[in-house]
Amino acid sequence: MATAAGANTFAVAEAKGSHNGSGPMPSLSAAMAQARRIDIMANNSKLKVKRYAIATRWAVQGHARLQDPYLWVDDPDEGEVDPTPKDLRHIRRSIALGHYSAFAEGFGLAETAQALLRAKLEPPGRLDLPCRDQTILSVVGGEPYPVIAAAVVPNGVIPLPRDTDLDTFGGALLTLFGERVAILAVRIDAILDADRMKEREGDVLPLPADPSFWRLRRGQGDGSEQVPLTEVRLQRLLVG
Repeated sequence: MATAAGANTFAVAEAKGSHNGSGPMPSLSAAMAQARRIDIMANNSKLKVKRYAIATRWAVQGHARLQDPYLWVDDPDEGEVDPTPKDLRHIRRSIALGHYSAFAEGFGLAETAQALLRAKLEPPGRLDLPCRDQTILSVVGGEPYPVIAAAVVPNGVIPLPRDTDLDTFGGALLTLFGERVAILAVRIDAILDADRMKEREGDVLPLPADPSFWRLRRGQGDGSEQVPLTEVRLQRLLVG
């Protein structure tokens, strides 16, 4: 139920001048005509409502607490209002930003996680991701690109260190876990596209014949991918 203070009202009273008694009085006809023109909107969708909700000034005269007219509107239909295509784009954007925030939180990148959550409350296209949380990833034979990333080992996820050379870090992981180390990364361009509500084509990589979990490169439509550590090179994103 909603109220609209200060709504236009019409006095339903005897019309001045002659009236033949057939049909509504002129002032009532005007009020009904205005009621039929009113559209009640919810998220840019027009609601089906019972339109006759007419407040009259003469009915509240002399009542100090009722001097300001209010129009009360109640939607008689049950159920949810279907979202518009625009609503759906914003809903997908909000879900995607929350999804990437969860990735960042799991990677130990608290600043990026908070930036993504704040972006949900801001207009699309204003997302500003901290450069210090980003890494340049290049797969053997491919071009480098910025990501947020962490290492995955049999017993969990290990954030990438800030104060250790990444080659040294990777070598230590290989010494400890052998081939059972992968890099889980999310492309920065996929995150920015989600914030801008830009549609992306599926980036899912075909599955190779080798079914081994640790030797398998997997890519998903959300821009995330798992790559064996032995197939990647990691570099710090230079902040100038």
